Amino acid sequence: MIAKLNTLFIIVIAASITGFITENLWCSIRHGYIDNRGMQLPALLGYGIAIACLFLLFGTPDAPRFFTLDLRFLAEKYSYPYYLLMAFLSVSIGEIVLGNIVERTCGIVWWNYESLPMHIGKYTSVPTSLGFAFLIVLFMKFVFTPFYNWSIDIESTGFFVTSSFNVLLLVVDYIHSAIYMKKNKKIYISWRKTISRRLPLVRPLS
Repeated sequence: MIAKLNTLFIIVIAASITGFITENLWCSIRHGYIDNRGMQLPALLGYGIAIACLFLLFGTPDAPRFFTLDLRFLAEKYSYPYYLLMAFLSVSIGEIVLGNIVERTCGIVWWNYESLPMHIGKYTSVPTSLGFAFLIVLFMKFVFTPFYNWSIDIESTGFFVTSSFNVLLLVVDYIHSAIYMKKNKKIYISWRKTISRRLPLVRPLS
């Protein structure tokens, strides 16, 4: 039991950190800056939860499933396209749901893809969902699977306490951000760095 929870917690932490890095790469390319992405910690819990749910619902690209239906009979030729499709649909639906919930509860348009081609409303688009889906397949193949194989046999109580504490920090950070957005009707930005030779310094924002 401890080993399974360890595995889940480690994956949530790894995916949350990867999500933070991915979003800042996207922002640096599209907007020319990086920032704290609304959190105190350099991790986004939403990505960790999303990856954990994808694993529980659809397995991995090498061992796909559909909820409880084992699809490992699929050859590699079909398993990867299947997983890419599931990731694409999950990202698209997840962005629409989350974006609308935040807009209705906090009065914030957290992101807007209307300037992109093939957008579906404000909160999702074919290019972004497809890009995230490709990244998810790569993450599940080259990050999730090695972490899973490494951690599945760890029965250390100390390791479990450490991973649990780190997940708790992510949860507290997420709650803090949600409360701030609800109260102030804006995203929590504690720092932002412009990727430019003219503005090389980190500057706090009020």
